[in-house]
Amino acid sequence: MGTSLPQINHFLLTFLAIVVTGLCICSGSNTTGICKEEEKQALLCFKEESKFPGNWVDRADCCTEWEGVVCDNVTGHVIELHLSTYEDNLQRGKFSSCLLELKQLRYLDFSRLNFSKSHIPNFIGSFVNLQYIDLSYTRFEGIIPHQLGNLSHLHTLCLGDNHLKADSLDWLSSLSNLKVLDLSFANLSMVHNLAEVINMLPSLRELYLTDCHISKSSHPLGHNKSSLQVLDLRSNEFNTVIFRWIFNLDSLISLQLSGCGFQSPFPDDSWNLTCLSILDISGNKFGGHLPNSLWNLTSLSYLDLSENMFTGEIPKPIGKLNKLQTLRLFSNKLYGPLPENLGYSFPMLETLHIGDNMLEGIVTENHFVNLTMLGYLQASGGNRLTLNVSLNWIPPFQLLVLHLSGWKLGPQFPTWLRYQHSIGELDISNAGMQSEVPSWFWRSFQFILLNLSHNELQGKIQSISVSKSFGFSLVYLGSNQFSGPLPHISSHIIELDLSNNSFSGDISDFLCHAQNMSNNLQILHLGGNALSGEIPDCWMHWPKLRVLYMKENKLVGSIPNSIGLLNMLESLDVHKNKLSGHIPPSLQNCTSLFKIDMGDNGFTGKIPRWLGTSLSYLTILSLRSNKFYGELPLEFCHLTSLRILDLSNNHFSGLIPRCLKNFTAMENFPTAEFEISYSFYPNAFGESALVTTKGLEYEYDSMPLSLFAEMDLSSNNFFGDIPIELTNLSRLRSLNLSRNNLTGNIPTEMGNMKLLESLDLSRNQISGKIPSSFSSLCSLGVLDLSYNNLFGKIPSGTQLQSFNASCYVGNNLCGPPVSQNCSVGDGKIPKNKNKGDDDNSGVDWFYVSMAIGFAVGFWGICGSLFLVEPWRIAYFKFLDNKWKSFLAWAHALRT
Repeated sequence: MGTSLPQINHFLLTFLAIVVTGLCICSGSNTTGICKEEEKQALLCFKEESKFPGNWVDRADCCTEWEGVVCDNVTGHVIELHLSTYEDNLQRGKFSSCLLELKQLRYLDFSRLNFSKSHIPNFIGSFVNLQYIDLSYTRFEGIIPHQLGNLSHLHTLCLGDNHLKADSLDWLSSLSNLKVLDLSFANLSMVHNLAEVINMLPSLRELYLTDCHISKSSHPLGHNKSSLQVLDLRSNEFNTVIFRWIFNLDSLISLQLSGCGFQSPFPDDSWNLTCLSILDISGNKFGGHLPNSLWNLTSLSYLDLSENMFTGEIPKPIGKLNKLQTLRLFSNKLYGPLPENLGYSFPMLETLHIGDNMLEGIVTENHFVNLTMLGYLQASGGNRLTLNVSLNWIPPFQLLVLHLSGWKLGPQFPTWLRYQHSIGELDISNAGMQSEVPSWFWRSFQFILLNLSHNELQGKIQSISVSKSFGFSLVYLGSNQFSGPLPHISSHIIELDLSNNSFSGDISDFLCHAQNMSNNLQILHLGGNALSGEIPDCWMHWPKLRVLYMKENKLVGSIPNSIGLLNMLESLDVHKNKLSGHIPPSLQNCTSLFKIDMGDNGFTGKIPRWLGTSLSYLTILSLRSNKFYGELPLEFCHLTSLRILDLSNNHFSGLIPRCLKNFTAMENFPTAEFEISYSFYPNAFGESALVTTKGLEYEYDSMPLSLFAEMDLSSNNFFGDIPIELTNLSRLRSLNLSRNNLTGNIPTEMGNMKLLESLDLSRNQISGKIPSSFSSLCSLGVLDLSYNNLFGKIPSGTQLQSFNASCYVGNNLCGPPVSQNCSVGDGKIPKNKNKGDDDNSGVDWFYVSMAIGFAVGFWGICGSLFLVEPWRIAYFKFLDNKWKSFLAWAHALRT
């Protein structure tokens, strides 16, 4: 029977009504245009008490005009609140109980609102109609309320990325409709029945438990969760072999197990993960070859095996994963060639990250022939691959990121880069390039990151183009052969390394040309060039500088006072120039300074007192090989963070202050290596220091520097004893007090400095014996005690006997390794006798003649004093003045 036109029209009208009704619900509209007054007032109350910034005003209808509010189109009740669009860092008030008036509320999204230092209120369990709750990224803290178990209609509960903890999760068993559960970053260490509770959720499809302090004894699942589609257990503390039941979850689409401490072996038998699209097992301890079962997961679009200990070659069957969009294999021990079928089998590949391996061999055009979607290629670090493509090769892709550091791309600069119009990050450092950089290169790109360092690139650089839209850029051109004047730079560059090139000329134009610009530069490294002239007084234009290196150039004159305007400065290095003058007083304004190196210049003057009181973070101080003079002020001892101190080869005088024991950083500092880095880009720019230890000059950088402590006061005019307080600095690895006028004995306690690797006390006037405690200096690799007044037997012990005899020359020492033998028994040195002398002669004419000379001299002077009265009076006045001077000196020493 046919359908009449009126019936069809009625059907269409009915259908359109249903569609419009659905659209109204989705858009938050209320066809009645009337908001429930009591619910409007409840929302206004919530806005006030929670400091919510929405556009809610009393005169507007809450259902149709208030952003984030959705009402039922029939009843007018508020049923949904979507407030996550107001993400900011402003701290909110409280989660107001005014919302309890919204009795029909089904959907609540407060994610990314800031309720810092607040608890999730217990009354949340009163919203019995809630089906969806998202309180993630809200900075709630405290115990997760058990009242959530009252919300039996819930299908989604997201509490992740807060500071929550749970004493029990038994309330979860009441949520039989729950499909999505996110408790990421909640502390679940007190929950001991996690697996039992999770297994009681029959509808669960997605489970997120990132960094929940779960151990292997409380893993969250069993064999009966075959309906699970998403499982995220990242950053927990399982520290065991991977759970076998995971591979039976045949509905899994996403499996994320990174950073869980899982160990080898990785299962390589049949897996029932045929639906798996996302697999992340990075950051574990898996070893051995890549498992063959991986290549049967043909639905994979994302595969991350990085930061493990996988070894062997990348197998050719990897080409079967032709749906892959992201492949991350970096930081393993993979070796051998790159499979050529990557270029034929991965048409969807967008991200390829294979850096920090040991891959080698030739990479050709065939490896990329089908990779038209490739935008991110990272293959730096450890790999020794050679790119061999034709001069007219046009890549099939348009890269955004290209990192090929350590590859062999040269000797010519790669011309195929000319066809890459979208690159924002380019790292082709240490790539064997020796040619000039073509002019088109500097004009073609807007870089966020540019790293051409450690090649032999040549030519002049007029200016450097960078990305203006991104806000900042990093440029590293160090260790090449670029020449000419320094290039003009954009104000968007925040890190610039032009070191170890052949740039020349005056630096005034570079530093002073951009006086009307807002310069954002934070790191400037101009060291190791041929720059000349004076340092201009233009530092007021570079207010954000944190690191300033101008070492090893030909700069002259003094450091201008405007350097004190760099109040964010952390590291200043001008060593090995021809600079002169005093330490600028304005430098005391740079209170964040971590390092000062002014060594190998012509600076003069005394160390200012403010150095010790204003620069409390100073850790590295090198003033060596200058013309500084005077005594070290007591304020100098306030530098409690100091770990490397080099004042060698100056004209300092006086006693070595005993208060140097206050350098507590030389006594206690972290025993584990850590990286002292200033750069946004990993390993691009870390702290370094030039130190002299074991008789040689080293430049320590970054992590080795973090464990090093040195004091070098050599080649000055210090006198007096070696302060026993110095021996408290037990973390010192190098101590050099040579070429001074030190007297007295070597402190016995110096044998307690167990980490000493280099000790030089040579060319002083130190007397006494070598302390026997020196035998326990097991780390000592260099020792020099030569040219002092030491005597006696060299203490026994393999360490001291292993040094060359030249370490002890110029003393009166005996025993190995010197040739002088010690007498048997008492260890005293035998008297020197002339050949043929009788042992019993009894008369030593040297001492007789010395006694006669003493008697004649004594009576020649003292007799005159007794006989001539004016001489006698003058002499005793002289003695009186000397005694008073001595008492004043002793008092000063004591204070």
